Amino acid sequence: MSEGFRHPLLRTLVFGHVWLATGAAAQVWWMGRFTGAASGRSMLAIASALVAAYGLMRLVRSVEPIPLASPWILWVVRHRAPVIVLVLMASALSLYCAVGLRRVFAPFDLMAVPIVVLYLVPWLDRAGRSKGLRRIPWLKAPMIAAVWAMATLGLSAVDQPAPATSLLLNLVLLQFGFFLGLAIAFDSIDLPHDAPSLRTVPQLIGVRTTRFLAAGLMFPWMGALVVMQYQRGGFEATLALPILGYMLAAALLLRAGPKTPYWYGTIALDGLLILIPLLAWLGDRL
Repeated sequence: MSEGFRHPLLRTLVFGHVWLATGAAAQVWWMGRFTGAASGRSMLAIASALVAAYGLMRLVRSVEPIPLASPWILWVVRHRAPVIVLVLMASALSLYCAVGLRRVFAPFDLMAVPIVVLYLVPWLDRAGRSKGLRRIPWLKAPMIAAVWAMATLGLSAVDQPAPATSLLLNLVLLQFGFFLGLAIAFDSIDLPHDAPSLRTVPQLIGVRTTRFLAAGLMFPWMGALVVMQYQRGGFEATLALPILGYMLAAALLLRAGPKTPYWYGTIALDGLLILIPLLAWLGDRL
C-alpha cells in the first residue's frame, strides 16, 4: 500500500495538507495585494484552519462503515493518532491567530461554519449509508469554492482599512470562479472513488465538458488582470506574470480526469495556489 507517494516526507506534506495550507496562505497574500488587508496572522489563521478542517474531514471519512479506498483515507487510517493531534493543534493555532482580526464578511462568514460541519460530518441511516449535504446534486464543488473564496478574503488586521464593498464583491466572484474550476477538476480526478449517488459535476455532465468548464473559469481572472493593466496605464509585471499563471492553470485543468497521474491533482493543481502569488511576488522584483 504505497499511499500514492514513496517518500514519507512527501506523503506527510500532501496528506497532512501542509502543501495545501501553504497554498491557502499564498492566496490570502495574493488577495491582500488588492485589498491591503492581508497580514501574517491572517495567513497563518487560514492555513491552520484549513489543516484542521481537512484533517477532520479525513478522520470522519476514515471511520465510515465503508471508507473510501483513497490514499488520503489510507494514510489517515495508518496515522490516526498523529492526525488527531495535528487537527487539535491546528484548530488551537487558528483560533489564537484569528483573535483580534477583523472578520471582513461578519456576520456572514459564521454561516459557513454549520454548512461546512454538516457537509463534513455525514448522517448515517440504519443501513450505515451516508446521507446529508454531500448527497445534494451540484452542491459539493460550489460549496467548496464559496468557502475557499471567503476564507482567502475573510480576515484582516483591525488597524487596516476595510476593503471597499464593490472591490470585495468583485474579488469574491473572481476567487469563487477560480476555486470552482479547481474543485470540479478534482471531482473529475476523483471520479473512480466517488459514489454515483454524490452526483458531482463530472458525473452529471461528463469529464470532457467538465474540463472545458474548469478551464473557462480561469478566464475571468485573466480578463480582470488585463483590465487592471489598462486602468493603470502601463505594463506591470506584478499583474502580467499572474496572467501566465492562470493560463497555465487553464491548460492543466484541460487535462484533469480519472486517468491523469496521481500527483497531478495533489501537487500540480494544488501548486497553482502557490504559483500565481509567487509570480506576482517575482513581478515585484523585475
